[in-house]
Amino acid sequence: MSRGHQNIFKLHHKALSEARALTSSVSLQPRVDVPSLLTLPAEIRNLIYKFIFQGTHAPAHPRRATPAVLRVCRQLKGEASGIFYTNSSFDFHDFHVGVAWLVRLDPERRKLITEVRYDCSDELCEQPKWWARMGGEGCVGLKEQARLDALRATLANRGIVLMTGVLKVGVRIRGVLVWTSKPVDEVSRSLRSSDAEIPPIDNAASTEAFGSTRSFEV
Repeated sequence: MSRGHQNIFKLHHKALSEARALTSSVSLQPRVDVPSLLTLPAEIRNLIYKFIFQGTHAPAHPRRATPAVLRVCRQLKGEASGIFYTNSSFDFHDFHVGVAWLVRLDPERRKLITEVRYDCSDELCEQPKWWARMGGEGCVGLKEQARLDALRATLANRGIVLMTGVLKVGVRIRGVLVWTSKPVDEVSRSLRSSDAEIPPIDNAASTEAFGSTRSFEV
């Protein structure tokens, strides 16, 4: 073997030894894992879930109610589903869609729901306060009350009874949408809280101007 070949062999052997030493030292270094959501303590994960779902408005629809975060994996779904149903408000406009969603929902999850909003609101025009003294305060909330009662009856026929106050309808009171489980009472309370003065009522004039109460659609 020539001197040149010997030098190349020595250099190659030296480089190989240094590489092995470097690899050995790296393998002895403690492994640092980047923390993920599921590796955090359960208490911290629950706080994160509550922060994510606090005040959430979800569609009460059989195919669109579950958020994407609950479809990531089984562990996350099992841990966060209860917090999602407890902290969220579920909204629907279509009567039959809302009923179908509640019927198909797992009974254990249904028990966790704190608010279901049925938007069947009608606009409440500005009425003078003397209209309340005529008994007109209930006319706006009557239709919403009838729809809410129909919803409760339909669910009861399917064996579904939610906690008191969970089912709510939207009623517009002087342009403001209010969610309530007692629409007639809410309208009456709001009108009576007005500070406007109540003028004397002329029964004959009021009957001529507004007609019979039977003209109101329920």
